[in-house]
Amino acid sequence: MPAGAALDENAIVEAVCGYLTERGWQIAQRLTTKQSGVDIIAVRNGGRLLVEAKGGPSSLAGSARFGKAYTNTQAFDRVAKGLLTGFELLDRYPGDQVALAFPADPYFLRYVGRVQVALARTGLKIFWVARDGIVAEGVAPPSA
Repeated sequence: MPAGAALDENAIVEAVCGYLTERGWQIAQRLTTKQSGVDIIAVRNGGRLLVEAKGGPSSLAGSARFGKAYTNTQAFDRVAKGLLTGFELLDRYPGDQVALAFPADPYFLRYVGRVQVALARTGLKIFWVARDGIVAEGVAPPSA
């Protein structure tokens, strides 16, 4: 990935899997952008955590969008789709924890920040992944 490039979804998944593993979760499923389904399924103490990841526009080297940051409109679309998927997972798997994972990018931070009170009511978790791969957890966006 080019220097300064946006984190693609595969990098988001990798960072969150590392974060979860460090906290005692076992990764039962880890999907790439070429696969469909729940991006991460982690298990610990008999419980499951389902994670839907959203990242940069392309993980395919050579594509027109590879390594480029999302525009404001694209970030809005990814946050909206992530939220819908998260709510669908909460509905479909009521006994499981559900989380979304986003890049800690200003556009993503802005859109998630606008609904943080509603998100806190749902129990939907949020993982934020910085460009250096550091993961922060919390509905409220991390301070810049």
